[in-house]
Amino acid sequence: MNELIKGSAIALLKAIGRHHPVYTEYSQVLDFFHPTQCLAHVRGVITMSTPSSSSVLSILSCLVLVSGLAWAGSQGGAAVGSVPLFALCLGFAILLQWVAFIPAYAARTERYFDLMGSLTYLSVIAIGIGFKPEPD
Repeated sequence: MNELIKGSAIALLKAIGRHHPVYTEYSQVLDFFHPTQCLAHVRGVITMSTPSSSSVLSILSCLVLVSGLAWAGSQGGAAVGSVPLFALCLGFAILLQWVAFIPAYAARTERYFDLMGSLTYLSVIAIGIGFKPEPD
């Protein structure tokens, strides 16, 4: 794998030319290359790294931030039953992203997230329009 990636990097360096400012920086990085530090898999799919305590802390921080945004954005807004519409949209967006995470984590790839981002956007807009109260 090391030789395959080194060969690809050398081809890239030849393509951009020796006078390009990236050439020297990329050459220096290539000298210190180690296959276990590379995120690119041989098939060209970017793989995710293993979870760590900083990942868990980041997830919890994001959930707290989204909860705060849901609370702040829902003040005086429309509601569906007793649930504020803004909070419902944010909760649904988070739910869809977590559902997308399951197959992406199992396959160790990030391919699903572009599609799920678009699906999330369209779904949240549809929920917002579908549950909006009638104008006065």
